[in-house]
Amino acid sequence: MSAVTPPANQVTSRSPRRGPRLSMTVLTAMILFGFTLLVVAWVGASGELLVSTQLEWLLGAGLPGLVFVVLGARGMWLAEVKRLTRGVDRLAVDVARLHAQIVGDSAGILADHAPVRADRVVAVDGGTTYHREDCAMLAAKQGVEAISATARSGGERSACKLCGPDA
Repeated sequence: MSAVTPPANQVTSRSPRRGPRLSMTVLTAMILFGFTLLVVAWVGASGELLVSTQLEWLLGAGLPGLVFVVLGARGMWLAEVKRLTRGVDRLAVDVARLHAQIVGDSAGILADHAPVRADRVVAVDGGTTYHREDCAMLAAKQGVEAISATARSGGERSACKLCGPDA
């Protein structure tokens, strides 16, 4: 009898996901326990006439109750931030995949144009700034021409602050 091995992408064991739900349950229980302690402290202190005895109730039950509420709420907040961060990370991956598809599909369209060089400095005819050839400010501009180093140092045009062609 030979052992059958499952494919690499098939899950063999179904373990329940207890991480986030369990932690949220524990955090909720902490908050509820904290509020219960606060109520006990309030009721206990309200039945006492001496301030020193009231303080014993507030410090003995109220302060720990407050700590449980704050720690539980902080844990829930951190869990939500972690969840949102994972969502943003997934979105970034999706955007990167979409970008790769767009760039990959447009490779044939861009093939007949001259390659873009980041070290080449260009300017729009009649413009007041010069840019690197790959600058985003030039994306839809017409009349882009390469300029010489003497035209750059002449002072008639200034460097683009976005692409920093002199850097």
